[in-house]
Amino acid sequence: MKPIFFLLACLLAGHANAGWTDKQGTLLPDSEERKSIGGFDAQIIFTHDEQALYEKWAAPSEIVNLDAVESVSSSHPLNAFVIFRGCKPSAQGNCNVTMRHRVLQPNGKPCSETHAMDVWHNRPAPPARALELSVQYIKLEVDGEQKGVYTLQTQVRDNNTGAVLFLQKTFSATDSPYAGKPDLDLLKTMPEMATHSL
Repeated sequence: MKPIFFLLACLLAGHANAGWTDKQGTLLPDSEERKSIGGFDAQIIFTHDEQALYEKWAAPSEIVNLDAVESVSSSHPLNAFVIFRGCKPSAQGNCNVTMRHRVLQPNGKPCSETHAMDVWHNRPAPPARALELSVQYIKLEVDGEQKGVYTLQTQVRDNNTGAVLFLQKTFSATDSPYAGKPDLDLLKTMPEMATHSL
């Protein structure tokens, strides 16, 4: 399948509007994988190569370009990150954002859940309207028998305000080693991960 290229250019620093915007500054509607509430924004992104993502995120640049994917195979696990902005700092200037994941099988039944994971816990608030990458991420692996379309459900919580975003994104378990849906252009940190076999 030919990759689809799209731009996540909500990251125009200094843009006053809450929510995600395109390159021209037009407000984008919420979608299942990308939502906003009261200036707190979060989105799920998938990649096969987390190391490349870290390297690109750490590079001195306003834009991070990466291949995003939407399939997993036994030879190519899928890594799911959250990108976010707009967390509210505490009196000490720190944000406290966590996430929980649940994976639904193709038949709709839950097959895996995580505990609360670190998106941006007790860390200095990112600069206003700048995107950050979740500190932790989930690695999704599938054995050779379980094919079909899975759903990753992610709850992202700003614990300083109580704001919660419910996100979800589907991915396919296939025999093919790589199925793309690329090119995200993002703004810009390093991690821990949880591995879940489906």
